Amino acid sequence: MFKLNYLLLSLLKKKVFLAPMAMLFFLSNGYAQAFEVNEATKNRIEALIDDFDDLYTTEPTRAKGLIQQALVISKKYQMPVKKAESYYRLGKWFLNVGESDSALHYVNNALKIFSRFNQFENMSLCYKELGTIHDEIGQREESMNYYTEGLKLARQHGLEDQIAPFINNIGIIFLKQSHYDKALDHFKESAQLSKKGYQYAITLNNMGVVKYQQNQFNEAVIYYEKSLKACNDIADEYCSLTPLNGLANISLQEKKYSKALSTTREIIEIQEKLGLEKDLLVSFNRMGLIYNAMSNFEMAIEYYMKSLIIAEKISSVHTPYIHSNISDCYRNIGNYKKALEHMEIFYQKYDSINSGEYKIKTEELLTQYETEKKEKEIALLKKDKKLREIELEKNKALYEQELLNQSLAEQRNKYELLERDRKIDLLNKDSELQKANIINQKNELDRLSSIRNITITSAILILIPIVILLIVYRQKVKNKEMLALKTEEVNRQKSLEMIRSFEIKTIRAHIEGQEIEKKRIAKELHDGVAGSLAAIKMRLQAFGETLNGEPKFSNLLMSVDNVYKEVRTISHNLTPPGMLKHSFVDFLKKYLNEISQAGHFDIEYLFHGEAGLNEITDELKVEIYRILQELITNVVKHAQTNFVEVQLIKDKNHINLIVEDHGKGFDLSEKSYGLGLSNLQSRIKTLGGRLEIDSFKERGTIVSIEIELKEKDVVFS
Repeated sequence: MFKLNYLLLSLLKKKVFLAPMAMLFFLSNGYAQAFEVNEATKNRIEALIDDFDDLYTTEPTRAKGLIQQALVISKKYQMPVKKAESYYRLGKWFLNVGESDSALHYVNNALKIFSRFNQFENMSLCYKELGTIHDEIGQREESMNYYTEGLKLARQHGLEDQIAPFINNIGIIFLKQSHYDKALDHFKESAQLSKKGYQYAITLNNMGVVKYQQNQFNEAVIYYEKSLKACNDIADEYCSLTPLNGLANISLQEKKYSKALSTTREIIEIQEKLGLEKDLLVSFNRMGLIYNAMSNFEMAIEYYMKSLIIAEKISSVHTPYIHSNISDCYRNIGNYKKALEHMEIFYQKYDSINSGEYKIKTEELLTQYETEKKEKEIALLKKDKKLREIELEKNKALYEQELLNQSLAEQRNKYELLERDRKIDLLNKDSELQKANIINQKNELDRLSSIRNITITSAILILIPIVILLIVYRQKVKNKEMLALKTEEVNRQKSLEMIRSFEIKTIRAHIEGQEIEKKRIAKELHDGVAGSLAAIKMRLQAFGETLNGEPKFSNLLMSVDNVYKEVRTISHNLTPPGMLKHSFVDFLKKYLNEISQAGHFDIEYLFHGEAGLNEITDELKVEIYRILQELITNVVKHAQTNFVEVQLIKDKNHINLIVEDHGKGFDLSEKSYGLGLSNLQSRIKTLGGRLEIDSFKERGTIVSIEIELKEKDVVFS
């Protein structure tokens, strides 16, 4: 009989919102790159781990992807503790899908790292998980050792939240070994320590299991109902599944089948809602047991088959038991052949059953099957004998009738011989007349056939040229239509190309006009305003010598000096002189460092393919500088961040610019583009580039720009 497993659920359940995975960009150029571990990276990993804890039982595929991302980031930024936390959760994931070997591998790796860094709480969690894995594969002694070691560690370091779960798990080992008194003592101690919440509910349920195993059903129901109430108090449907299973089992044992069915249907509804396929296996099997007990064997087989499909899908250890249950149903309805098939599968999959029991039960089913076959054969023989007797009587009557018929036939033959001779004479005459008619009809048919053949041949000779002319005419019309369509398509493409070319020329002319105007304004500021301010400053300095350091005059002189510097800065920003005279990459680094110092936030930058970046045309350098200027300005104005990442990469045919901030972000569906982003899009369009913006509220913004290089964009030295 297939029995329910005890449900041991994780205590690490946190309610968090799913954080989007920020873009990770790593490039190697023959040497190792060093990455600074910052608070944003830690927060990103912790968000991924929290999301995994919330999803790994209900959405295992998605949860696995999240924790693998956390592991990759932890390794990349050399964060061993976070790497261990990722290993630990991968072990939990593999245990949840039934892959115990992989689960042991990852949890052991996590324990080694936690031990190296004295992470006592995480070490305690690893011990508990290792105990659960060994219990799952039937190694109770190893499981008890890990639970005991974890309990000892929790008590030594004051890990109060871990003590009650360890005591509860040790009680489960005693329960599975049928040491009911010891199990109950441990469960009571765990309940006194936890007092409320999820752990308290599970411990009450396990006390109910003890009473259920001792056949004390009334006391078991009390504990299960207390456990269910504790689960409802914390509004945890997953928690409520455990006591509901216990109540359903008791109803089945007490033959309260209607109540057992309604409770199990409630369980199935919750399990399907939470996507608990492994647990549905148990519930479908119980539905089969209930219907089997009610002698509704067809419904029982239907639910057993549902359970079997899931069991074979996940390679469950309970698969042989389900085959045994199906075999019992087929035996009950007298289908011994099917019963034998499923019983043989049961014994093939469950080698621990001794061979004697297998032979007895198999021989019993074979005997019943052979008996059924022989009874059918005997019935067929009796039926065949009866048919033979009926056939014999029928043949006898036919024989007597045949004798009578022969006598009558002899008399009839004599009369028929006379009549036949008379008819032969008539037929001979009739035959001669028919031959004459046939000859006449044949001649007429030959004449009509000749006329018909001549008519058909003439019609064909007339129709062939007409059909040929129609085909040629239709083909010409079709060719003209196709030529018209192609001409129209070519004209449309040319029109679109001219419009696109005109738009690009217009935008380029507008940008070139802006650049010329910037150069003119910069020159006016530098040569005119800046020169005038310098002359004013010199005269004020000369005049100040006569005032003997008057404070108010010194402040005035300082203000004039600040205005002079601001004018020079504006002039240089409009047309940076160093960009075209020196290394383009060095100029951008200097610009970013100045912005970082002035804006009081960190800018981390990465340039790849520096030699290639320095070789691009001056026109493209100016455009890239203007684009970067606009992006950094938007970060300063709107992002409210203290950290920005800038990456500029050149490969053979493309240039990629990525700017990422960890600021407040925005909703792309709600945000309308301002003048700055519109200018940015125009510049990128004239360069034949592509712009992508990825942003979420409170998660930062990533702007990625890709520009395809043409031969005119590169200056070869």
